[in-house]
Amino acid sequence: MRILRLHSFEGRPGGAERQIEWANEELRRRGHSVLTFSFSDPYAGWETAPKRGSFVSDLRSPEAWRRVNNAILGFTPDVIHLHHFQAYFGSIAKALGQTKVPIVFTAHDAEVVCPISTLVLPSGTKCEGGIELRCQLTGCEVGYGLALNLLERRTFDRLRIKTYIAPSRAIQEMLSLHGYEPTVHIPPIVPVHTIYPPREPTGVVGFLGRIEPPKGLPFLVSILRKIRETRPMTLDIAGDGSTPVPDEPWITKRGWLDGSALDTWWRGIDVLAVPSITWENYGLVAAEAVMRGVPCVVADVGGLPEVPGVQVASTPAEWAAYISSAGEGWGVDARNRLIRENSAEAHVTATLAVYGAL
Repeated sequence: MRILRLHSFEGRPGGAERQIEWANEELRRRGHSVLTFSFSDPYAGWETAPKRGSFVSDLRSPEAWRRVNNAILGFTPDVIHLHHFQAYFGSIAKALGQTKVPIVFTAHDAEVVCPISTLVLPSGTKCEGGIELRCQLTGCEVGYGLALNLLERRTFDRLRIKTYIAPSRAIQEMLSLHGYEPTVHIPPIVPVHTIYPPREPTGVVGFLGRIEPPKGLPFLVSILRKIRETRPMTLDIAGDGSTPVPDEPWITKRGWLDGSALDTWWRGIDVLAVPSITWENYGLVAAEAVMRGVPCVVADVGGLPEVPGVQVASTPAEWAAYISSAGEGWGVDARNRLIRENSAEAHVTATLAVYGAL
């Protein structure tokens, strides 16, 4: 089978890009031909287009249309798998509208049902989603970009998408609620890691990923300050972003880590905290913690509670209790379930079943 993976996103590569590449590797291992066309910083072998200059490029870019159209005509795919629908969406829609090749879409986040992809109102209550004019009145920071979001969604709704793939039950529910059918739940890929042997806890809490407002780092710091009133506890951060990190001796910020440096970081923490305050599709870093045998506490938002073996905290008191007890025997070893349900083999087998039913 010949598969064109069309990645309509521009920005720093993250979890979605890793998912695409891991699936590509398994597809090629099985003898399938794969071409990935992307507007983000690519992995080796990804075909790319020039960076967009402004939002006008999203609406209409002859160069982007030409490149996407040439990829379709030159590669002659049996299926087009669309990932995200953001960068150059007008040109992508035009190219897809000119082909009869069946299209599948994976919802890596909540972008198709929320203009800011959070599904949480400023009050902290859950939003049922839907990109409408009322979003301008909710207090959410949609700004003048709402008009572009509305046009983007209307354009998306006109695509001839045959199946919507949901990495979590949470996003599957939201897609179905807003009429995006049929949906298929296919768990994301979680690489297998060697489980770490038990060790004496040292009071180190880990935070891994982008340091941005939705990720909830200030909330985590406030919880740890409260815990530190009665017991020693430190915070070790692997990541970077726009949210300021307090300059305190018990907080270490290491920046982005990879390879052996990241492995050493994992071995040095007692518990991983995922304190997101807005909607998350699926907690890949939480799943990675479970795979490594590291206790993990997650917020009760989106698909985070779906990760096997995590502790789900809904209140500050629960956060304090679960973090304080980390490394003292609580938790469920769900590693075997992750290996069974979130392997590249299981993911690609389910994806190929979707392709075969088109």
